Amino acid sequence: MKEYDYKAIPYKERLTTLCGIALNQYNVIHIDIQQFVSKYPVIKDMVARLTKELLFDVKMEMPDVTLFDETDLVRTSKDIFSQKREKFIFIIDEWDSIFRVHRDNATAPKEYLDFLRDLLKEQPYVALAYMTGILPIKKYGQHSALNMFKE
Repeated sequence: MKEYDYKAIPYKERLTTLCGIALNQYNVIHIDIQQFVSKYPVIKDMVARLTKELLFDVKMEMPDVTLFDETDLVRTSKDIFSQKREKFIFIIDEWDSIFRVHRDNATAPKEYLDFLRDLLKEQPYVALAYMTGILPIKKYGQHSALNMFKE
């Protein structure tokens, strides 16, 4: 894959470039976290709903995959990769919405970062994770669960 200096490219062009790189090569999962944060003020509920929607979409697209646990997003993604050798590109818009909306809730960011870490960090099915937001990704407070990113 060709190296790009994404900071030098405007946001809309970055997404177009990413889509061009990934066109017909990867499954692309696009998530707008702000939509989930506004609908589900409790983080556990938000993560549960997001997981349920992603699992539904994946099962609709790949009904031929045998799943060990149809309620576990990480395990389902691993099952898809092991059976089909297909990776995913994750595009997560407004990844940091939770930190702004729930700034007074100490447990919400940790629960959310744990979800992202489990889903993305060192997983064989992740070809690329592209996350937009205004806060740094590598570390937030004492939590460094997402330290695998280049910013």
